[in-house]
Amino acid sequence: MLFNSYVFILLFLPVCVIGFYLLKALKLHEISLLFLSLASLFFYGYWDIRYVPLILISITVNYLIGRAIAKTKRESAHENAHDHSRSSCFSLSLSLGAIASRKSLLAIGIVFNLALLGFFKYCDFFLVGFNSIFDANIPLQHIVLPLAISFFTFQQIAFCVDSYRDLAKDYRFWHYALFVLFFPQLIAGPIVHHGEMINQFMRLKNRLKPKAEHFAIGISIFTIGLFKKVCIADNLSFYANAIFAAAESGAHITAIEAWIGAVSYSLQLYFDFSGYSDMAIGLARLFGVRLPLNFYSPYKSRSIIEFWRRWHITLSRFLRDYLYIPLGGSRHGSFRRYINLGLTMVLGGLWHGAGITYLFWGFAHGALLIINHLWRGFEFKFCSGRLWKFTAAAITFISVVNAWVLFRSSDFTTAIAMYQAMYDLTAISLVFANGFMWYEAVLILIPSLLIVFFMPTTHEIMSRYRPVYGISAAPSKITFKPTLFWACFIAVLLFLSMISLEHAHEFLYFQF
Repeated sequence: MLFNSYVFILLFLPVCVIGFYLLKALKLHEISLLFLSLASLFFYGYWDIRYVPLILISITVNYLIGRAIAKTKRESAHENAHDHSRSSCFSLSLSLGAIASRKSLLAIGIVFNLALLGFFKYCDFFLVGFNSIFDANIPLQHIVLPLAISFFTFQQIAFCVDSYRDLAKDYRFWHYALFVLFFPQLIAGPIVHHGEMINQFMRLKNRLKPKAEHFAIGISIFTIGLFKKVCIADNLSFYANAIFAAAESGAHITAIEAWIGAVSYSLQLYFDFSGYSDMAIGLARLFGVRLPLNFYSPYKSRSIIEFWRRWHITLSRFLRDYLYIPLGGSRHGSFRRYINLGLTMVLGGLWHGAGITYLFWGFAHGALLIINHLWRGFEFKFCSGRLWKFTAAAITFISVVNAWVLFRSSDFTTAIAMYQAMYDLTAISLVFANGFMWYEAVLILIPSLLIVFFMPTTHEIMSRYRPVYGISAAPSKITFKPTLFWACFIAVLLFLSMISLEHAHEFLYFQF
């Protein structure tokens, strides 16, 4: 079920919101959370009911492993308290045994999650590599990728690791299940943390009636995100798909066509992901829940380091806390730091998709981050002022656009064809091969670029109402207020979006 569909907006969402608050009004708090979990499970199963058992098994196994790790820690502390009179050697051996047991449980949890992800997402990728290296002919399995498996797998790996670090509480099963299943963030993030979400679910206990503010802010943010998706991103997709399809088929494309294709896809992905992030935040707010910020004007960044602090923020947080730092981070010298950084980004690229282009996209961003860190090691007097800031932002944007070519291309051959066209300035044609004039694309590209670089974010517009969890932003010159003007403005955006829903397109991050 898509957020940008009539069945979701006109049927599922109203039933879900009304049912939730009706149970709250009856003071059935736990039942309301259970209802929200079941509704979210229905939301997931609407796509393909065959994978409902998969996500339930994943939730159950991870919950039991997390509880077992925590229980082992408590039992070890209890035994040590009762055996303080025994020899220190006995107490030490007991503690070491508990640590070994907890490490084994953690290893089981991580292996289970990675095996699940590896089988469904990377089976054919590994088979292609195996067949190529060993000249084998093992048939590909063509397994359908379960929706959201990359997201709920990472969330639960974090839970298992935090249980080992004594950072996870003893949650009830249906509270934990709701943390994973909560439909606003289930399909394409943000990658939420158990500590952020479950505590908020618990605080809803004393809130029996819906707050008008939550509805006003939630609907407004959702509408802005919906408009970004259906009125901007989906229109940009036409030009991106046409150019990349031409490159894939081997057709000749000129430099201007290639750049229009690359920039169109870069903006399509921007508004698609930004729109989804807004919609998720708005939907969660309808239930009085704040999701963490996951997207914050990344194309305004003046460095690749800053870009990754703004793009898919919760994924960057996960990779930092559960991969980069455990690998050693920057604690073992610069060389080891750069190796860890590169490895983290390569694995981050593979997280997005099982393909050689995703691998090289991650490698490209790893290389860019290393170059960025090396550059920061020098102090240049000219690295200041408006001209330098503009130059830095332009270089960063162009670097990101070039990397997105790898990300979008179906194979390495298509990517090479795009790069060859982008940097072949010997013959520039202003007419698309499919008959569309170049200015048709520019008419949507220029307004989109102006929005990206000069308009405030939804987070900044709504800043006085704390739209996201844990982060506040300085209010922009354009600030949301509960006025007739804003009501009309949101209504117009909603109307334009609703009449554009006839041909709903999936969000790009659904495929990851």
